[in-house]
Amino acid sequence: MQNPRITAVALALGLSMFAAHRAGAAALVANYEFQDTLADSLSAGPTLANVGAGQNSFVSENVYGENRKVLAFPKDNGVLLSPTTQVIASDHYTIDMDFRIAATDGYRRLVDFKNSTSDCGLYAYIGTPYFFCYGIALSPLPVVHANLWTRVTVTRDTGGTVKVYLDGDEQISFDDNTGLAVIDAASSLYFFLDNQTGGHANEDSAGEVAAIRLYDDALAAADIAAAEPCGDANKSSEITTPDALVALKGAVGGHTCSLAICDVNADGQLTSTDALLILKESVGQNVVLHCVPESTTVRDSTTGSSGLSRNPPRVGES
Repeated sequence: MQNPRITAVALALGLSMFAAHRAGAAALVANYEFQDTLADSLSAGPTLANVGAGQNSFVSENVYGENRKVLAFPKDNGVLLSPTTQVIASDHYTIDMDFRIAATDGYRRLVDFKNSTSDCGLYAYIGTPYFFCYGIALSPLPVVHANLWTRVTVTRDTGGTVKVYLDGDEQISFDDNTGLAVIDAASSLYFFLDNQTGGHANEDSAGEVAAIRLYDDALAAADIAAAEPCGDANKSSEITTPDALVALKGAVGGHTCSLAICDVNADGQLTSTDALLILKESVGQNVVLHCVPESTTVRDSTTGSSGLSRNPPRVGES
């Protein structure tokens, strides 16, 4: 069964890209939906390969409120996309994926750009997106929650700017002048499996992936945020009273919710007013919800606002 939210993300981005096609905007070039197959539903990209010592499997799960097939992977497993050159360039692209992981303590690998031979790459670090080797500590509250579905988007443009988005909100932005997010000559992307050589290994988690989408250039922030369901804070594919509660908890600092989802009056902040508007929408009152993308990036060469150090130590390090 096709999940309405995942389908809506692909459709919204696809329509946006179609409208801007003549301007040379990014195009969807591969769409992995994991419906009992590792093949690209667009029949353009290479079939993914299961990697790791364990056994991946297709299972039925509730994803954003709908039952559908996903790919489940144990710890120390993931999937490999190779050759990436079949669909994207090594130095400009968008990776957009829906997944959940079982553990968010410490480092948990999300994407490896260096053929599984380097510690560098994208992780969740104690629940925050983290690009190791550049070293950015972000939100003071975890935003990647264990066992909850989330959407992570990575873009790298032709000028070398790398951005990482969580549920439509920008979390990381940096000038990749050392090529950390350039896919190396092996033309391989590893998802969820940590590097097998070249530093600390086994920093990954069991989990499930529902979709991986690839675009041939960097998507704009507005397009990424526009694909999020404004007001649907618990990602159930409908706006209900629990969504208002999530937004209210976010407003008082007890939870996190993407501004692209919960800032329903588009004022650039999450307040009790947003929670009230979502509540009114959930009970059928005539209100208009309108979310716009806002950056939540916190950048510093040594520490972020969360107090995390640049490239925090692994277990056993000081």
